[in-house]
Amino acid sequence: RGHRSAAVADALGWALHRSGDSDAAVEYAQRAVDSGGQNASYAYHLGMVRRAVNDYGPARRQLEAALRTNPKFSPLDAPLAREALDTLGEPPAGGPADMQPPPAPEPQAPQAPAPQAP
Repeated sequence: RGHRSAAVADALGWALHRSGDSDAAVEYAQRAVDSGGQNASYAYHLGMVRRAVNDYGPARRQLEAALRTNPKFSPLDAPLAREALDTLGEPPAGGPADMQPPPAPEPQAPQAPAPQAP
């Protein structure tokens, strides 16, 4: 603990994940991404760790970020990132846009009262 290096955090997180302790790996993989700038390998590792702990939304975002940062970041891992994204599929319908309340109806101009018959 206490390592400030993104590379060390990434290596530790990936080693924990590969040894079967993905829950512990999340902290280190996240630390690597947070402190490592735009590094496709760090994003890939975090995406795969998040996928292993069934945290699918963040997994998808990190895998997409890895491929967006550098589509050919690794001859071995880039194809695995694409495969993982395919298995995750598309995000479910809904999301932040659907979480907003529906817009209020447009206000109507007041209508003059109808004349009353005598």
